[in-house]
Amino acid sequence: KNYQHYYFLNWRKNESDVLSQMIYRLKADNSKAAWAFYTKFFYKVLKLKIDFTQYDAIIPIPGSKKKSVHAKLFARELSVLCGLPVNDILLKKTEALAQKTLSAEQRRRVTSIQRVEAILIENITKYIFVDDILTTGESFLQSSRALNENPENIILSLFYRPKSEFDLTGYS
Repeated sequence: KNYQHYYFLNWRKNESDVLSQMIYRLKADNSKAAWAFYTKFFYKVLKLKIDFTQYDAIIPIPGSKKKSVHAKLFARELSVLCGLPVNDILLKKTEALAQKTLSAEQRRRVTSIQRVEAILIENITKYIFVDDILTTGESFLQSSRALNENPENIILSLFYRPKSEFDLTGYS
């Protein structure tokens, strides 16, 4: 599927250590003021490219850890700016893999998998997914599948650091 992806800032591995430190520091500190600032700045560009009235809701993509709230901070601030509701309906579940089915090497590397589940809401079919940092796109794809993939959905991320070829049309 070819999804539209809009991002505020794109950087590649080893491109800028200072930039990497700033972004990961921003994630570590949970600075609500900083997230609000970057969201407002990004929104000024987005509103020229996206007709927000064509979407039903903003869906934050769940983080890899329970305490990851960055996508939610981004979603809430964007909601205030564009008027769409935030529907926090995705849940990332970690499932332990049966150890007896794994080789010794696999046991050392992988002990669990994560999958996304959703609470479906009637009459809401067109989403704006938001994530703080998009890397492989796997969390977005799982989230989209959980909500009955709609190719008109879009993904917004404040930061984009591609680790693989991901089938997205990107805009900054």
